[in-house]
Amino acid sequence: MPSAKRPNRVPSVLALSAALGMSLSGCRLEDAMAIAGASGQIPYAALPASSAALPYGYAPDVYDLPYAPPAPIGRLASYDDGYAWAERAYAADYAFHEAPPDYGFYYEGVQPWVWRTAANWLTFAEPFDDGYRTYYYEPEADYPYFVRDAEYGYGYDPYGRLVALYDPYGRMLPASYLYDRADEAGLYWARARALREAAEREQRMRVAEELWFARRESLARQQQSWIQAATTYDPWVAYRARTDERELRLFQDERLRREREIDRWERRQAALQRAAWERRDDGPRGWNIMNFGRQRSAEQHAINAERQAERRAKRELRVAERDAPSARMAEADRGGRQMLRQERRQERVAEARTDQRRERVVERQARREQVRAQAQERRATEVRTERLAERQARQERVRAVREQSGREQARVQRAAERQERQFHAQRTAERGQTRQQEREVRRAERAEQRPQREMRAYQVGSEVQQNGRQQQRQEQARAHGRDAGGKAENGKGGGKKD
Repeated sequence: MPSAKRPNRVPSVLALSAALGMSLSGCRLEDAMAIAGASGQIPYAALPASSAALPYGYAPDVYDLPYAPPAPIGRLASYDDGYAWAERAYAADYAFHEAPPDYGFYYEGVQPWVWRTAANWLTFAEPFDDGYRTYYYEPEADYPYFVRDAEYGYGYDPYGRLVALYDPYGRMLPASYLYDRADEAGLYWARARALREAAEREQRMRVAEELWFARRESLARQQQSWIQAATTYDPWVAYRARTDERELRLFQDERLRREREIDRWERRQAALQRAAWERRDDGPRGWNIMNFGRQRSAEQHAINAERQAERRAKRELRVAERDAPSARMAEADRGGRQMLRQERRQERVAEARTDQRRERVVERQARREQVRAQAQERRATEVRTERLAERQARQERVRAVREQSGREQARVQRAAERQERQFHAQRTAERGQTRQQEREVRRAERAEQRPQREMRAYQVGSEVQQNGRQQQRQEQARAHGRDAGGKAENGKGGGKKD
């Protein structure tokens, strides 16, 4: 039994933690960041303590998240760079692997955990049914560059476009798979933004060690599968060699710091375990080193239960020895039947639980298939609508081009006709002007030639008159000659007669 003189250290530890939590519960984010100093890291002891008694719920399934539009699909500049997103996330996982979170905060009944480097690279992890969803942020970024759940890893460019998709084995999936997971990628993108805002708005607190101790292995297993894929899948390893381990070297100092932190944490847990065993007085009773507040009452309850069981067993033994052997046989038979009924009841409970889990899995798969079918139908409808709109737009463009071409041809024809009319009018004007000029020239020439014609006419008239007078004189002369000749003849003839 525990000694009555053993010092009661547990209440003092809890009181100290509660006092520290109350003293820092009113700290604003600005005050905590002021404590961080130049390194950007808030001292772990300066954060208010969270309690294991607070609700530690699970995040909604991806299909239960608030609606968000599907993520747009982007293109890789080069297929050789396809592992850039996965490699950076792997480097962050490797740096934080098995290290406790820096702080947590509450958001909608869930306590996401945050790992933060001195350069302000952030990794968020929130629990859900199938494990953990992990969100990775670059320094000062409001949106993630990578999100990973239990099935896929999603790589985003700075504009929120889904550009890379990986399966749990580290294989980069073909580009056609991006359209199938666009809905989930959009939901995760919006969830990551909401968590990032809540991390800046809500109060930061230390993660309770019992929570970290209970969930550490689950988170480490999920990270380990990703780390194993990164170190064994040949295309991924080839990318790391081709980039000279650039991302790992980016987180190298952080990994060394986290290893020292893990070593201190494990030594502290070992010391607590040794101290717990040193305070024990009797045999093992399942001491839980991570639950100091409930330990003493649990121990006393276990002791009382053991004593009651011993008294009940002794009483039943005396009754059984007093009764007849037939009674003992009947009791044994009833005990056997009771044990058989208990076993059957346990089997039915186990089967019911198995059926419930199977139904949940089937329901979840059916819901995913329904959502996927709806997404595919919506995508097909969008594609048909886009094709119809594109066809109509193409027809409108063709019609517009034809109308424009017709208008252009009519305009060209009218311009040609107008130019031809102008040309004919110009030619007509030029011809009229030329004829007018010719008339003016002829008129001028006639005006210039008139005196000459008059002179010539005068000369011609004078010549005609002279010729006429000359001819007249010649005629007169001939007539006179004839007259003279006649007289002579007449004279000759008379002489002869006489």
